[in-house]
Amino acid sequence: MQIVGAHPADAPALTAIAWAAKAHWGYPASWLEQWREQLTFAPAFVAANETFFALRDRQIVGCNG
Repeated sequence: MQIVGAHPADAPALTAIAWAAKAHWGYPASWLEQWREQLTFAPAFVAANETFFALRDRQIVGCNG
C-alpha cells in the first residue's frame, strides 16, 4: 500500500470512497443525501488542503479528509 498526495482531478474518486465508507455502516440513503456536502471532495478543497489517499494495486482504497 502507498500513501499518495491527491490532486484536484482525484476529487471524484475520493468522494466515491467517502460515500462507500459511510454507506458501509448502513445509514439510510436519506441521511447520506443530507451529508452530501460533507462527503464530497471538491477539486478546490483538494487543491487548497493537504489531501492524501491510500493506493493498493493501483486502486484508491482510502483517504483522509
